[in-house]
Amino acid sequence: MPGCTGCSCRSAVTWSGCRARSGTRREPCGEPPTLAGLPELEVGPLGNRDAMELLASVTPGRLCPAVAARIAAEMGGNALALVEVARELSAAQLAGADVLPEPLPIGGSLEEAFSSRVTRLEPEVRLLLALAAAEPAASHDVVWCAAQQLGIDPDAAASADLGGLAEIGTLVQFRHPLIVAGTR
Repeated sequence: MPGCTGCSCRSAVTWSGCRARSGTRREPCGEPPTLAGLPELEVGPLGNRDAMELLASVTPGRLCPAVAARIAAEMGGNALALVEVARELSAAQLAGADVLPEPLPIGGSLEEAFSSRVTRLEPEVRLLLALAAAEPAASHDVVWCAAQQLGIDPDAAASADLGGLAEIGTLVQFRHPLIVAGTR
């Protein structure tokens, strides 16, 4: 694992730690590029058949057709919601052997669902994700340097189960921007 390599670790820890605790967001530099004149593509919801096929593709075991139909109907064709609800339900619930929760776990907001998954992680892993979320563009070395300053064991964190929410590589990559919001 990388250690402090001459980067401004103390300032990175202080700044990132404060941002992680305060939940402030980084403002973009400059104005967004002009998009006028570019073609637009409106992506609508998935149809019922496509939604059920997507559910079947992300379900590790048996998927009861009645359960799939209910999930597809309640998620309104939202592909991300379909994938996330399949992750939240047990194999027995997806197979129709156990009762589905009422409401379905993604029926509210995806940000709440991601936040709920973050809270189930180990405290050290949550802190690492909050640190990475404070500065999503920070290099791997800066994140690990700051993590060490906060007392996060880099070997334990590198092998930690991130619950499919993020991957640690040259940068910590979150699967979806709403996960970043859920770490705060």
